[in-house]
Amino acid sequence: MSRGHTLPELLTVMALAAIVAAVTVPGVAWVTGRAAPGADARSFALVLRRAQAAAAASGAIVSVRLIDQGLAYECDQAGAAGPVAVDRGVFHETCSSNYPGDVVQFGPWGWPCAQGGRPRAGSFTFTRSGATATVVLQMGGRVRWQ
Repeated sequence: MSRGHTLPELLTVMALAAIVAAVTVPGVAWVTGRAAPGADARSFALVLRRAQAAAAASGAIVSVRLIDQGLAYECDQAGAAGPVAVDRGVFHETCSSNYPGDVVQFGPWGWPCAQGGRPRAGSFTFTRSGATATVVLQMGGRVRWQ
């Protein structure tokens, strides 16, 4: 009575495992790549909401700006001695915005404004592999992502 496997049986199983891996790994990478803009948009929406809440709570202007060609952001709060850094982070993808200078400011009521304090709605867009995710700031201060 034989309990082992022959070499051709083991090679067949290994070949099938290699074929399955070759088919699934690129698919997983493609799905992960298409999911990155959505993950960046969700996390950036939270950054904007925190900045908005900080502005409303303190009564000071809080600015969020894109830096490093849209690969990162920084957030600062106006203080008596100048801006104070509040937050900084990086994205998986490049972000673009329709705000002048890629800067949104939140005033004492938490409404989004362009530099100079004029209320303004706007958006931030993340794109990769044909997938797009957008964070929208409405005039009334609502922050949403899609």
